[in-house]
Amino acid sequence: MEETTRKLSAVEVRVLSRLLDKAQALPAGELDTWLAALPEAQQPLVPRLRERLAQIAQPRAEEPPPPPRLEPVKKVDSRHGERVGPYRLLQELGSPGPGVLWQAERAEGGPRQVVALMLPADRVAAERQLASLPEHAHVARLQYAGIDERGRPYRVMRHVDGVTLLEHAQRRRLSAAQRVHLLLPACAALKHAHGELVAHGDIRPANLRVDDDGRITLLDWGMGRLLYPASAAADMLALVQVLQQLLEGAHPGPDLKAVLARGLQATPAERYLTVDALVQDLQRVLEHRPVDGPHAGGLHRARLFVRRNRLPLAGGALGVLLLALAVNLGVRHFQRGQQQAQRSDQVQAFLQQAVPALAAAAAASGTAPDPAVLAPQLQRALEQTRIGFAGEPVLRGQVLTELALRFRGLGQPELALSVLREAVALLQGTALASDPALAQARAHLAAQWLQAGSADGTAQAQALAAQVLAQCSGAGCDAAQRVAREVQQQLLKPKP
Repeated sequence: MEETTRKLSAVEVRVLSRLLDKAQALPAGELDTWLAALPEAQQPLVPRLRERLAQIAQPRAEEPPPPPRLEPVKKVDSRHGERVGPYRLLQELGSPGPGVLWQAERAEGGPRQVVALMLPADRVAAERQLASLPEHAHVARLQYAGIDERGRPYRVMRHVDGVTLLEHAQRRRLSAAQRVHLLLPACAALKHAHGELVAHGDIRPANLRVDDDGRITLLDWGMGRLLYPASAAADMLALVQVLQQLLEGAHPGPDLKAVLARGLQATPAERYLTVDALVQDLQRVLEHRPVDGPHAGGLHRARLFVRRNRLPLAGGALGVLLLALAVNLGVRHFQRGQQQAQRSDQVQAFLQQAVPALAAAAAASGTAPDPAVLAPQLQRALEQTRIGFAGEPVLRGQVLTELALRFRGLGQPELALSVLREAVALLQGTALASDPALAQARAHLAAQWLQAGSADGTAQAQALAAQVLAQCSGAGCDAAQRVAREVQQQLLKPKP
């Protein structure tokens, strides 16, 4: 009896709600077998689950069913200042699904804290909304779920400052590529939710908020429900509609228009069926690779190839001619240059998105970014790099090198040394010995070891500089060789 009467935690409510959905969908006679097969961690919820199933099947006469809503939704001014648990309501933010979302502040128990507080319509809605809130870096995180002194369920989430997706793009005058980059984390959040069998149900620009650091958060999961083919298709259509609005006035090229054309097809089967499929085409656009469609003829593909390789061509016809020549001759250094240029573009795109202070400083004619703003952004970018770039270790190593140089510029030599060592270790196991990315990491690590000034550091610097000069050649290695030669020159100077 104690197990079915104790108060459940927010996590247990989420798990119980999902188990309840699955149990109700089971064929008759399979419930006991299914319950017995649940993981050990979920077994304590089995008595509560049986109790809920019994209530659904045959409600007890002495317990009248709860009202459809605990109280009618009132106007903003009539509820401003009202207490809900330890919180005070400040401003109504909207009605995502069966309930009302408020901006609230903590009225007691510590310093002032502004949060987003959801008042679901009833207990069933509260449990379902908890179950529909996925845990992801770009989803407003659930902080607490409780019941106030009037018996009303509520849940508290992080309040996201900033502006809507469209406002951010317009204020910053972002290019079409920058707008696509901005939306990708929201795509990742939706992919994560669909992986947990949760549909959002209300994707629109107002529910995508961007803070001052350029970080996007997908809000308002109040309409969330169990994922079915129809709800997944609705989410995908809504996501492409957001992309369409985001690109208005940004001059999208033919490949982005092809993405929109497919994503907005009248027949669901002809649209993007998964977030991954959409993201793959968006990545192709960002990498200057063609997206399938009537526009993607030979000339268009040739122009994109030339753009990826940064060829200094005067006209399209000459570009096609050189492209054909390069392909027919199989020039290896041409292909390596293509790969290097593509990686460099991806590194810069990532830094522009993950470290807004660098982009802002560049836009302000080279003004140095504020270290107090730049340092935490770089730290977050480092954490993202270590868990990101799945299947692309060389690209990850190149990003680590770039971040290390910025840590060095901030006056954090020990962190710069640590990150450079991480980059070299990663690249030595995944890149060719002649790869410029490995040479660049080795050269800067040599310079950092030299700066450390220890005997071991001097030996490390000497060995790394020699590796760079011996193993990497060609135009792509010029910068790394220059750093390596500077290290060797410093090693030859007599010590004071």
